[in-house]
Amino acid sequence: MTQSNQYHIKRRNTTYFAHWIEMDIRTKLNAKLLAEHTKRIPNLFEMDIHYIYDGSNIITLCLETQESGNFSLPEGNYLSRQSLIHEEDELERVIEQFYDYAAAQSYVTVGPLILIEKSYLSLFSNDKLYYELQVLVEPIANSDGGNDHECGRMTIGTPPFLT
Repeated sequence: MTQSNQYHIKRRNTTYFAHWIEMDIRTKLNAKLLAEHTKRIPNLFEMDIHYIYDGSNIITLCLETQESGNFSLPEGNYLSRQSLIHEEDELERVIEQFYDYAAAQSYVTVGPLILIEKSYLSLFSNDKLYYELQVLVEPIANSDGGNDHECGRMTIGTPPFLT
C-alpha cells in the first residue's frame, strides 16, 4: 500500500462524547488502570475508545454517546489514517508520519488529535491494536471560491508528547 492510500478525508457529523478517564500524558495505560474504570461501562471491549489530545498535558479517554455529552467534535472533514500497532513506540512513529503527511499536503489542522482504538477489531489482530488517527482539517478557499483540501498553507506541528 502506498503512503497516500493510507490517508483519507472523512466527513464527520458532530460527534458527542462522555469523558471516561483523564490522565497525565506521561501515564502509561495498563490493564489495572482500565480495570479500575470498567465497572461502570458495560461491554467496554466492544466499544471504540477515543483518546483526545488537545495540546495540554492531559489525555482524555472518551466514549461516543448519541446525545450531548460533556465533549463534542464539530462537523467537518477529518484527515484519517488507520494502522495496526504492535508496540506503543510504533504509535508515536505513526503519529509523526500522520502530521508529516498533513504538512506535505498543506492541510491546516484544527483542534485536537483524535486517536480511536477500535477495540472490537483489535480482538481479531494477534498481539496488535487497531487504531485510527483523525484530525479536523480546515477548508481552504480555492480560486473558484469553493473549498479545496489539496492546496494552501499549513500550520501544524508534532504534538509535544512526541518530542
